[in-house]
Amino acid sequence: RDQKVDALVVYDFPGPGRLNLIKLADKKDAPIGDTVTFTLRLQNVGDSAVSGVVVTDNLVTRLEYVADSQSASVDAEFETKRNQAESSQLIWRLQEELAVGDSVTIEFQCRVL
Repeated sequence: RDQKVDALVVYDFPGPGRLNLIKLADKKDAPIGDTVTFTLRLQNVGDSAVSGVVVTDNLVTRLEYVADSQSASVDAEFETKRNQAESSQLIWRLQEELAVGDSVTIEFQCRVL
């Protein structure tokens, strides 16, 4: 499917382990009650493998995580919990080492409130 990037956030970590993280949504606008699919793409762009990677996404209060909608391209421990904004915090703990150049794709859905 075609995806348009409306915003790009690149996190650059110091030292040998460097990761790029991009978040995409399948729609630019979504009315109340609509479902939006999000994709997180994480890539090791550093000079060495990294392990113990934890990916966290804090949802805004107008989004509700759709239960059992998440998937990851590698083995990951997943949990949700309430954050300080009284919305959901989604957490993936990658169970595999991420080699140089390797990437991970995480997808999940949210309902617009």
